[in-house]
Amino acid sequence: MKAKEKRKPKTILAGIDIGSSRVRVLLEDEGLVFDEPCVLAVDRKGQCLAIGEQAWQMRGLSDDEVRVIRPLENNVVNFPALDTFLEQLCLDTGIFRMFKKTVIALSYPTMLSSQDVQVLKEHLIHLGAEKVYFDQEILFSALGSRIDLYAPVASGIMNIGHENCEIAVYAKGQLIEKSGFSMNGQAVSRQITGWFHDQKRLLVSEETVESIKENLGGFIPVRRPKAMEIRGISMDTHNLESAVIDENQIAQVLEPILEQWAIWITAFLEALDPSDRQDIIMRGIVACGGCLKLRGLASSLSNLCGLPIYCTDEPSLTVIQGLSSLLQKAEL
Repeated sequence: MKAKEKRKPKTILAGIDIGSSRVRVLLEDEGLVFDEPCVLAVDRKGQCLAIGEQAWQMRGLSDDEVRVIRPLENNVVNFPALDTFLEQLCLDTGIFRMFKKTVIALSYPTMLSSQDVQVLKEHLIHLGAEKVYFDQEILFSALGSRIDLYAPVASGIMNIGHENCEIAVYAKGQLIEKSGFSMNGQAVSRQITGWFHDQKRLLVSEETVESIKENLGGFIPVRRPKAMEIRGISMDTHNLESAVIDENQIAQVLEPILEQWAIWITAFLEALDPSDRQDIIMRGIVACGGCLKLRGLASSLSNLCGLPIYCTDEPSLTVIQGLSSLLQKAEL
């Protein structure tokens, strides 16, 4: 009688995009299963109470037993908090399951050193991962944008997110050049917050600024601009007061940041080898990241820099699409 062949356990393919603002998790057979703030709430003993959106809602509670923590903030990594966050994340999303292997593709921000990432990899393996593939999010941005990294000519990719702001050039499967810049999504928020402080004498919340970016954020004036009533604390009376602003005012507020981005991109191109620079000028740069959701950013930069700049279809999800692409090609 022929012995029964052992069935090979099904492999779970998971992509984790760790960002200072949000964390996204993709399960290849289920799609995007987590897309929430990179925040956790812990009790006095450091035990996790909640992560993501639920933890975000706990901010400002008067309960001294609850602390809300950002594991990645201002280029500083709180490793105990990040480990706790990841452990709860894996539990909530079902990345590890009985009798199944799990392969993880991990995208990490520039703030993490190679040593930091090695610690993260070992932690994920300790939790149950069979293999962990990892790289900086600029590579996964390139994979998700579907540019041909192995083309004989140079290809440009740019990612402007909450904390990352990077541009890179690839050719023949190699990273040719890369540059980072401080003007990220946080800089956009600070610019808006500072304008309210200086021009309206109002202190506005982080949630208010994010709502302004989402509803009014852009760089091109329009004929019939949308308007919003904004509420904040008056610096003079200390009372809750309101002000009405519109899209065109925000475009004017953000103009200095747009100009800084253009100067950075131009300087990066000028430092390239002449043949690579010519390739990029002719073929353009593919752009992604949360800031590309701001109306008219790609076209405005294109006009200022004198070359095509294309925005991916889903700029906030380009990295997770790159993770999915890597997992499909992984040797399991």
